[in-house]
This record gives sequence, structure tokens and C-alpha cells, in this order.
Amino acid sequence: MNGDYLLGKIKEEGFYFAGEHRGYKYRIIRRTREGLDFKKLENNKGLLINLNGYVLVPNSSKYFGVSYEDIPVDCHGGLTYANEELYMQPEVGWWIGFDTGHYGDVTLLIDDDGFYSLEGNTYRDMDYVKSQCKKIIDQIIEF
Repeated sequence: MNGDYLLGKIKEEGFYFAGEHRGYKYRIIRRTREGLDFKKLENNKGLLINLNGYVLVPNSSKYFGVSYEDIPVDCHGGLTYANEELYMQPEVGWWIGFDTGHYGDVTLLIDDDGFYSLEGNTYRDMDYVKSQCKKIIDQIIEF
């Protein structure tokens, strides 16, 4: 996997996706130190970027307000987020989420030579993160 492929993939995927599965809302956000501004991404060096997936847990769920460590779902790298609010989202409720910056995942950095992997060899793309969000939703409903 080379830097040109990754740059093309990131431009194709974008920085944000809003979806719904089985009545539950989910969001995918590509986080950087510069927020969601791709122009800043193209002009700055040293920015880490990867996709994070989030699910809005309804207040009728037994997992509403529960710490992510105590929610028994299986997802990529495990849950790493639980909070009432989610970055730049109007919905307030109970968001739970995960990231794709774990051992083996490609974590990207822009440096003077372009993109390269800090570690890992598997890029977790938008479709993969969508499938993990849906997997979380299915587990929350079934448990």
C-alpha cells in the first residue's frame, strides 16, 4: 500500500458519514488534530488520521449511560468511547464508539514525503467501519 493509494482512498471516503441501522443512528468521523478540514490536512504536516465509528444508544436501552468498559460488545479493538455528546453532532444522548488506530491498523501520517504508515499493514476503510457500527447495533439490540 502506497501513499498515493491512501491519499486517493481518503479523498474518496471523505471525513464523515451519517448512517442508520435497525433504527439506531451511527456516525463515522475521520479525526485529525485539525478537525474535519481536508484543506488543512493537505497543507499541514504531521497529522494523524484514521476513522472512528460511533453509535447513538437510545435512552430505552439498558446500556444508556453505561461506561464503554461495561458494555459487552465485540467490535474492532473494543469500545474506546462513551459520552453524552459527540464531536460536531447535534444529537445528545449516549454515544459509544471505537477507533481504528490499534496494533496492525494502518495509522497515517502526513510528512514531507507524503503519507506513510506509522505501524500496521491493514487499512480499515469506511466500509469496514460501517460494518463494525452495524455489528455493535445488532449486539446491543440482541443482548
